[in-house]
Amino acid sequence: MRRLIVVVGADGRQGSSVIEALLEYPDNWHIRGITGDLTSTHSQNFITFFVSYTENLEFRYPVLSHARIPFYDIHDTGKVVCECFQHPDRWGHRQTVPIVAEQLTMEEICATIREVSGKDIHFVPLSYDEALLKLHRETVNNLRWYNDFGSIDERQTEKTKEIYPKMKTFAEWVRETQWLME
Repeated sequence: MRRLIVVVGADGRQGSSVIEALLEYPDNWHIRGITGDLTSTHSQNFITFFVSYTENLEFRYPVLSHARIPFYDIHDTGKVVCECFQHPDRWGHRQTVPIVAEQLTMEEICATIREVSGKDIHFVPLSYDEALLKLHRETVNNLRWYNDFGSIDERQTEKTKEIYPKMKTFAEWVRETQWLME
């Protein structure tokens, strides 16, 4: 018997990743995709925080140097969700399932980009007011949380890799996508 899975935000990168992974098992799932707002700027804002100069880049973001931010390749989302659906006895029962490959500080992010791309990149913290000029209030408040409290569960990476051990690291993602390497 196929189970019905409704994916909200099917036109987004995370939603489409979930759908793609579930479609690998067509006998198990009937999938209904609901599209979100195509004009949403949440995903578009990330790249605007990189300010290009002739020889270096500045990564401007409202995060303190000690704040650890959870990262993952959005294409891994579907694989994690699919594993949870494939093994509901283990990952169901109202569990919160994290999707985190690494938790990195902004300095670690810049060091990774320098190492992989050879680009000279440095982190420049922004104030919350400066960030609100480009980001939605909800995004700024989420970043404020990482500054004030950090991750509420430092074992998120370990838990995610238990579900899907092939989670792509930030360095692997930068190499694969050639991000900022043009």
